[in-house]
Amino acid sequence: MQSSNPFLLRHAPVFDSPAGHYRLVTELKSPYFIAQPQPYVDKLSHYQQSIKWCDLMALVSPGVLFSLGIYYSILAYVRRQATELNYAIFIVMNIIFNSMTMLVTPDLLSIHWFYFVDAPILISNIV
Repeated sequence: MQSSNPFLLRHAPVFDSPAGHYRLVTELKSPYFIAQPQPYVDKLSHYQQSIKWCDLMALVSPGVLFSLGIYYSILAYVRRQATELNYAIFIVMNIIFNSMTMLVTPDLLSIHWFYFVDAPILISNIV
């Protein structure tokens, strides 16, 4: 069931259910188990307020990496050294990796390919 995500940078569906007793049954299919997901129930207004700082950090992080990528790209161009070029490639691959894992790319660019995370981090580690 694929629906539009109501929250930026979150996997958080909204359910409007009448008061009562419920049993939540979920299924997780993922090749990566970085952290075990935990079901979380909260009031909509509280959840919207609590995620603002995390969303800010998720958007600032690629921004900082982007500025470092530009810096090292300029150094590579001016100095004509492979070291700075390797740093620039490393940083760009990490921008792509972080953007995919933090849901920036899926939410803002509508690219929903989970395995897109593998290639940039592999290239980054090789560089």
